[in-house]
Amino acid sequence: MSDTRQSVSALMAYWNTPAGQQVWQRESVMLSRMVAYKGGRLLEMSAAASLATPFAPSHALRWAPSIATQPLWHADYIADGRAQPFDDCYFDTVLIHHLLDCVDQPHHWLSEAARITADTGRLYLIGWNPLQPRWPHRHRRHPAQRRLFTRQIRDWLAFVDLEIEQVHYCAFSAARCRTASWAEHVGTLLDVPLAGSYIVSARRQKQYIVPLAKRLRHRQLLSLGTIPKGVLAPMPSTLTEQHRTDADCPTTHSTSPRPSGHHEQH
Repeated sequence: MSDTRQSVSALMAYWNTPAGQQVWQRESVMLSRMVAYKGGRLLEMSAAASLATPFAPSHALRWAPSIATQPLWHADYIADGRAQPFDDCYFDTVLIHHLLDCVDQPHHWLSEAARITADTGRLYLIGWNPLQPRWPHRHRRHPAQRRLFTRQIRDWLAFVDLEIEQVHYCAFSAARCRTASWAEHVGTLLDVPLAGSYIVSARRQKQYIVPLAKRLRHRQLLSLGTIPKGVLAPMPSTLTEQHRTDADCPTTHSTSPRPSGHHEQH
């Protein structure tokens, strides 16, 4: 726990430096491009200034781990990140900003964040990219206890029934010069995985299932030749591949014409 507190304290101090502010600005620009915010509840877990202000200025709920950090983080509530005081699927958008890089048991934090994310919501994870070249410059030294690969995050997300929707990279350089701006523009345009930060967007894994009874009833009505109006309910627009294959198979029922005005008695 002491290592976590030291890492979080170092992270807070880093965002107050010119390099940290430059990285925060570039992450904010990339996040605004990725987020398709349409309202609803939003939770932000971050040791820096709010990244949700550009797209959700008045709907973001800020979190803090302790009373000491609440005024510094401008938090709305205090809780353990591994035991959030909210119901399942409570938030439409959850944002975790570099905390998985410096807390103990990050997979527990991720599992709890997935629990409170709605089925139609999005979970955004921002972390330090382990593939970034280690140049001997001061602005390259990020205060991180660990650097998580996206494939490791993908495995953790799959365990909690989430999947990665998209991954983008930013903060190729924290310097303030024309060369750094050019490198940032080209790197984000090509989405080169050598940046200082990555942003992962995750969503719930979905599978639409058609009840077997409704599918059989649909076949029986088709075999009658005449379908009474209002009997056949609209089918879902999205079907699994297995159901599509079954629907394409020819039916074995008789399709011989029947006298008009008579229907089969069930």
